Amino acid sequence: MNLKTLRLKMVIALFVGCVAADGLSAQELTGQSAAALVRTNASSLGLSKNDLGNMRISSAYIDKTSGASLVYVQQTYKGADVFNAIQTYAFKNGKMISATGQPLQIADMANSKTGKAAITPANAVSTAAANLRLAVGGSLAAAKQINGLQQFDFGKLAFSSVNVKSKLIWLTDETTNQALLSWQVEIQPKGSADYWLVNVDALKGNVISKINLNVVCDWTHPNNNGQIGTHINTTDYSAVATTDADALIAGSAKYRVVPFPAESPNHPGGAPVVKTNPWTLAGAGNNAATLNWNSDGTTNFDSSRGNNVIAQEDHNGNNGFGQGALSSTPVPNLTFTAAPNFGTAPTTPVNLRFALTNLFYWNNIMHDVSYQYGFDEVSGNFQANNLGRGGAGNDYVFADGQDGSGTNNANFSTPSDGGNPRMQMFLFDAVPNFTVNKPTAFAGKKTAVESAFSTANKIVDKGPITGPVVLYNNDASGTTHDGCVTAFNASALVGKIALVDRGTCSFTVKALNAQNAGAKGVIVADNVPGEYPIIMGGTDNTITVPSVMISFETGDSMKQYLAAHTVVTTTMKKGVQLDGDDDAGVMCHEYTHGISNRLTGGPNNVSCLQNKEQMGEGWSDYMALMTTTNWKTATVNDGPNKRPIGTYVLGQGTDGPGIRVYPYSSDLSVNPWTYDSLKLSSKFSNSLQTYDPHIVGEVWCNMLWTMTWNIIQAKGINKNIYNAAGNKGNDIALRLMVEGLKLQKCSPGFVDGRNGILKADTVLFGGQYSAIIWQTFASRGLGYNANEGSNNNIKDGTADYSLPPGLFAETSQVQDATAKTATGIITIAPNPASTNVTLTVSGNKKALSVALVNASGQQIKTFSMNGERLDMSLPKLASGMYYVRISGEGFTETRKLVIQ
Repeated sequence: MNLKTLRLKMVIALFVGCVAADGLSAQELTGQSAAALVRTNASSLGLSKNDLGNMRISSAYIDKTSGASLVYVQQTYKGADVFNAIQTYAFKNGKMISATGQPLQIADMANSKTGKAAITPANAVSTAAANLRLAVGGSLAAAKQINGLQQFDFGKLAFSSVNVKSKLIWLTDETTNQALLSWQVEIQPKGSADYWLVNVDALKGNVISKINLNVVCDWTHPNNNGQIGTHINTTDYSAVATTDADALIAGSAKYRVVPFPAESPNHPGGAPVVKTNPWTLAGAGNNAATLNWNSDGTTNFDSSRGNNVIAQEDHNGNNGFGQGALSSTPVPNLTFTAAPNFGTAPTTPVNLRFALTNLFYWNNIMHDVSYQYGFDEVSGNFQANNLGRGGAGNDYVFADGQDGSGTNNANFSTPSDGGNPRMQMFLFDAVPNFTVNKPTAFAGKKTAVESAFSTANKIVDKGPITGPVVLYNNDASGTTHDGCVTAFNASALVGKIALVDRGTCSFTVKALNAQNAGAKGVIVADNVPGEYPIIMGGTDNTITVPSVMISFETGDSMKQYLAAHTVVTTTMKKGVQLDGDDDAGVMCHEYTHGISNRLTGGPNNVSCLQNKEQMGEGWSDYMALMTTTNWKTATVNDGPNKRPIGTYVLGQGTDGPGIRVYPYSSDLSVNPWTYDSLKLSSKFSNSLQTYDPHIVGEVWCNMLWTMTWNIIQAKGINKNIYNAAGNKGNDIALRLMVEGLKLQKCSPGFVDGRNGILKADTVLFGGQYSAIIWQTFASRGLGYNANEGSNNNIKDGTADYSLPPGLFAETSQVQDATAKTATGIITIAPNPASTNVTLTVSGNKKALSVALVNASGQQIKTFSMNGERLDMSLPKLASGMYYVRISGEGFTETRKLVIQ
């Protein structure tokens, strides 16, 4: 038998095995059968013999959600992996149904013809450690080679909390079109959540770059200022071992928590209550909750530990074992019912117990919800015991509550499948309390935001400040109160709290004038009705009197009382710190970083979301929105409503702006972000100093959020988000999001993410929702001809607002009449324009509303349209970017308009 015939027979045998595997359980898709699928479909995948000879299977599993065999292929060259060169393939019935990513022409790029390193893996470890300012402390022990790869395991060594590994890779650089032979050293410094991949030149020995797998979010202004309180103890959790299998899943548990789906204690339904056996939300017999929550199948825990998460305090920030919330009753019936007092410090024993219980509860909620949508054992979820269902296991979440390594933030680090992720939740700075004392009819706590223009006037240092309020008068008429000139009524302001109107001059001028008049505090009343008070900026550290801004409505009420000669007194005093462990939005956001990192590129490669145009922050915000929406009370028309995120930890009311630039909304006038924004807005930057993945994520999240509500318009609302097969708009959208993560390419940009969702629709639903998906993305600039350019450059993309040729919004695949529109191809001409444009909507027979909107989302002019053509006379406009929003029954479309 010749070699060619032998190879052919081997391929046939492997192919038969993989076809059989299509009908088997998920864990039975082996690397061998996955490789056979790729080889059998090589022609349709566009793979040459050389490509097939330079690849290995990174991950492979049968996706329970779609029934497809998912195979993640790692490109190699000279026996070493090409970093992040992952091809993602999906197969059904032995045939390719989806393919993303293409092998690189690495031979033309490689800086070494032999692929042999001049630097040893041990030397690379020493170099990487030195770069991270870690002391190796002696010679390195002999390393163990891993699975025949050019990867070596040195153990934990003295400076790492995980095994230090050194792996030979090719590191590509798109700017130079080179592939550098490198040692990639994996280190997590002890006591740190940072999880580093340090790339050391394998020929020269210098550090080329480094990647942090710990996703550090920005929930406010980071302020890492060291320890908080004291470490309660360093003992491990109390546990009760048993060999009785039935006992390990028996019993019950009560948890006092912010109940799902409330976002925080401030949100409707968010007051802490006792929930009994909340794992039952997943439904009887659901695989997500086989072991309930406080067992790992071997041990029953009487603390905030189980199969999915260990929730513990880490006040000293050393990533060790801290105290968990302990049950007040013994196994098997557990009780975690500490009642918090949010008016006292979060570090008090009772508040800490509540926080850790809540942290444990919401991590488990996220585990169980995401499990329904396909984040299970084989796809890389977080469990100690995978119960024989595939995946690596032993990778439950370390959830550190009230972590002392920082403040005002949260983060999540995600190693590959089998490595423990870590969620770090921090305390947030206290938000000052502003209270009206008199008159009684108006008394109570009011929304106020402290100034940021001076370091010498902070309420925490100066307060409490209590006194009568006096309206600042500019002149004798008493009609102007903006504080932009010396106070006319200075004698009346001495020792009082000055009430000043916003407007005309800077905040620092107002505050300094009031201070010079003798006021001991300043209240600035907003001049925009309905606006949440803003943080007053500027810089003047000679200002020593505390200053806050209040809403227009609060200020107007004060003025009316003062005009009626009614005494108004207020108090400004420091508040208590806020705890991220009490904000479900923060926890759900952080957990989702683990989901997106494990699903994109397969569970054994978690470095696929390192490029600038990746949308990790967007997926995290989206999952937080989906999980904290009360779908039982939501209506199909709620999409335009404002949905901020992060209001609780910022000390805002639920109507506050939250942490993002705009609240999330399907309404362009509320959230104007489009794909154009990345290129055109100064808020987006490629600079290492100013690049912000969160604002990139905002644009993506709002596209997903809008898509969700557009599908809801067609399919209605599933009141139980745990029911992933409910066939309603919200569960359909969430399935598309999760499946899109699995199918998209490694290092995705916006177009790749859109294509992943479209492919998910094909795989899951036969393309049933493609029209709605296209309409949504096109309305936000990610239409048919959109081009993302380099996925590592957020300024080179080209937005487009068109639909694919021949795609009409009215489609027989959408059965619900509420989703049907009369719109066909939409054109605007001329474009660019100056004074007149013609809007054409082919085939339209319905009444449409048309709005001209500027780049900030403000509506400038409206028109009514009946029929296919509308001639629009434009008002005088400055040159720039504008949008035309076309609305009808159950739909909204947006098109770009450039004014010359």
